[in-house]
Formats: sequence, C-alpha cells, structure tokens
Amino acid sequence: MPNTPTHQATGLAAHLRHPASRLVAMVNYGAERAELSLLWRLCLAWVELGYPVTVLDAGSRESPDNPGLEQILEFHFTQKYGPQDDSTWRVIPAALGFSGLISAGKSLLDIENVLVNLCPEDGVVVAYATAETLVPLMQGSKTHPILVASPAPDALLASYMALKRLLSVKNLGPLVIDQSTETSVRRANPAKTLADCTKNYLHCDLKVVQLNCAPDDAPPASELQRLALRVLESAHPLSGRWSTLAHNGTKMGAGQIHRSH
Repeated sequence: MPNTPTHQATGLAAHLRHPASRLVAMVNYGAERAELSLLWRLCLAWVELGYPVTVLDAGSRESPDNPGLEQILEFHFTQKYGPQDDSTWRVIPAALGFSGLISAGKSLLDIENVLVNLCPEDGVVVAYATAETLVPLMQGSKTHPILVASPAPDALLASYMALKRLLSVKNLGPLVIDQSTETSVRRANPAKTLADCTKNYLHCDLKVVQLNCAPDDAPPASELQRLALRVLESAHPLSGRWSTLAHNGTKMGAGQIHRSH
C-alpha cells in the first residue's frame, strides 16, 4: 500500500473525527470581495486536504439554462449529482431552492439525504447566503456560520445587522474571521470594532479567529489549513456515519467560483 501523502495539517487531520459528509455555512452580508476571497481559499484548503466541496450559492439564481438546487428538489433527486472533477469544486445555484425550502417551513436538515448525495463521500457542503436566509435553513443545527470582517465602507453596520439576526437564534453564534494585516490594524480593525459593538449593544462575546495575512491580504497555507479544519470541527454531520480513521490527505487541485445571475 502506498504511503499517505503528508502536509502541514496532517497531524490535526489525524485527530479530527470525520462524518461521511458535513454542512458548513457562510454569511453573505454584502462584502462579497472579502467573503468570496476567503470562501475560495477555504474551498482550496479543503480540496487539498482531500475533502470534495459543493457550494450552494444563494447569490446565484436557478433557471432552465442554469439549473441548480430548485431543479434537484423539484425532481426529487436521490442519486449522486453527476461526476465531480477531482481538480475542482462544484458550485450549485441555490437562490430559488433556498426560498422554496423556507416557504415550505423546511430547513436544510429536512433535505439531509439530498445534501449527502450532492457531494462524494466525506465531502463538505457549504451554504452561502444572507443571515435572513441562513437562520431558517440552519434551524436545528449547531453549525457556527462563518462571517468575514471587512474594512469596506458600510460593512460594519451590515455585518452587525447580520450578527444580530444570527444571535437571535440559539446555537447559531457565528465564527468571525479577522483578516487584518499590520497595515490595516493601524488604520482600523473591523473585527475588533464589530466584537466591541456586539458586546456593548447585544451583550454577547463573539468568537473571533485571527487569520494572519501578509500585506497582500494572502494568508499562509498553514493558517488556512488550520482554519479549514477548525470550521469542520463545528460543522453539522449530514450522514451520521463517523470514522475514527485519519483522512488520506490526498492532494487535489482547485477551481474558481463562478456565479451565474
């Protein structure tokens, strides 16, 4: 048997118990430049660690020429969602599918069998949507949605409103990612400001994770691997089948996220 390839996060991966597939959430509050940049990098980190990734993108609307979650649910999809290229991750339009689930009073856990079949075994499903959308969809889960702090204009108010909505629901406390560089910290630290506002006005202490970045806003691969594994630790298991074996750590390539509106 060939030896298992190693990487800087192999030790952490060996101690992480893996469900066959898992559900992650990321908040879209309008700072897409920061959000999609981190989502792209997390997808890359997961794929390089050997986890196939499927992103359900609420910012992309399904249509006959751009089918997605709505069509999957409409046709009672129960089989694997086609072959997935090992060199990339899959992005599925989900705006109408999410809206339909919410209108029917259902959460993503109510379509757990569909989510399991959207990705290969031991894969990651990411729901990328607004806080208003995630709150009903994530009912019953204990996932901590990822929220990326951004220095963009008006981002503080928008992120605070998203946090306020998430914190109104038990067990949906977000994981705030601070990507501040030394230069940006001297100007302002959006994550610290957001945490202070949340503590002062909502009386809640945020979970803030510092993602050390270089001046070009690019975090080291080791930092991303640690963050990727931390997110998986709090992800919601979809299949209920757990394994104590270390993941094989097979390295795969990655692809860009492209949206169709």
